[in-house]
Amino acid sequence: MHLPEEVLHAIVLALHDSDVAIVSQVNTTFNRIAQQRLYHDLNLKLDHPAQLYNLLRTLTSQPWRASLVHSVKLSCWDPFDHVAQVGPGSPLTPKETFILIETTKTLPLTPALAENVRHGLQSGVIDAGLAMLIYICDQINSLEIIAHYFIGNSLFMSLLAETGSTVSKSPNRSVAGSSDFGQHYQMLSQVQVTHADAGDLQQLAPLIFLPSLQVFNGLTCNLSDGKHLSSNLKSNLRSLNLEESLVDADGMSDLLKVCPGLVSLSIGYGSAYVGYCELSWTAVGNVLRNYGSRLESLTLDTSTSDILFHTDSEGILGSLSALTSLQKLHLPVNALVPQSLHNNQHLEDMMPGSLRCLHVQSKEDSIDKEGLDVQLRQLMGSLKCRRLTYVKRTHERVWKSKSIALELHK
Repeated sequence: MHLPEEVLHAIVLALHDSDVAIVSQVNTTFNRIAQQRLYHDLNLKLDHPAQLYNLLRTLTSQPWRASLVHSVKLSCWDPFDHVAQVGPGSPLTPKETFILIETTKTLPLTPALAENVRHGLQSGVIDAGLAMLIYICDQINSLEIIAHYFIGNSLFMSLLAETGSTVSKSPNRSVAGSSDFGQHYQMLSQVQVTHADAGDLQQLAPLIFLPSLQVFNGLTCNLSDGKHLSSNLKSNLRSLNLEESLVDADGMSDLLKVCPGLVSLSIGYGSAYVGYCELSWTAVGNVLRNYGSRLESLTLDTSTSDILFHTDSEGILGSLSALTSLQKLHLPVNALVPQSLHNNQHLEDMMPGSLRCLHVQSKEDSIDKEGLDVQLRQLMGSLKCRRLTYVKRTHERVWKSKSIALELHK
């Protein structure tokens, strides 16, 4: 009796890793499926190099396994510990280390960086081993990094900056350069970076500008206070999600200019421990009108932040009618209306006709909530916003949880 291969996949998927190793010995079919199961999603803890370097031993001796790896999660990474200090010594044999070092000769590195990588491999430094892992596993499409400290200054990022790719300046197309290392990133479409401390998003630019990258998720990644992304490069990113981060109007302008294909932008503004940010809604509105016409989803969430809001004569975003692709919008109420509503300020005039879903957050007690709700109801029934099918207003009070104050469906 021969079971369909999809049934065998389901059986192996339900097993514990230790049982998968046993099942792999049943026959060649089970062995092949078991190997796919074991290597498809790698979860590595980088608090000690042994697991990483033992994996490198397997992948260099049996290169076919590297093509099975599609997702890598790296946790417990302390880049300062392993970059600033000499590693504890590689668990690989001299021959295995020699094979890895020979591989580095194919990378277009500066002499100084090449020496750092070779020395790192000999010493068992995490960064060097990690760089080689990503190089060898050329079918990776998802990379998640959980680090104790910001990785922007790590050896891994330095190597990626030199060898990742040379990106076209065309706003519609980015291509990998001549680097063989760059060609090994052609499948990497999603990256998630989480730090226990805050750092500058510009230091993660080598990841953002990878030509295949479509989705970037970051925690405590700031782009404010005069920090900029290179305007000479273009990214193919379509979705950018930043949580507990600080991005001012200039930073948002950078993001929209270097990511011309961005259709989803979400920024959850961080609290005081992340840093300081002065935000002008009027400036943000100007940026959105100038560079945000392709956005389909926009979230600017300030519910958990204590950033200083700088307001000028307007103090609000102003009309978003120019954002003709926008379908989902999530904003704090003080970005849309001043604290006292005036008769000549209507949400209908501000909203694009393409809008389908609107979520407004309120937490200031001085906001005219009744007047706002009247306008939200009028917006739901307006001819201009006839595609709008869902409106929600949540309200948050000090020391109390967030509650739904108004919810409308069509």
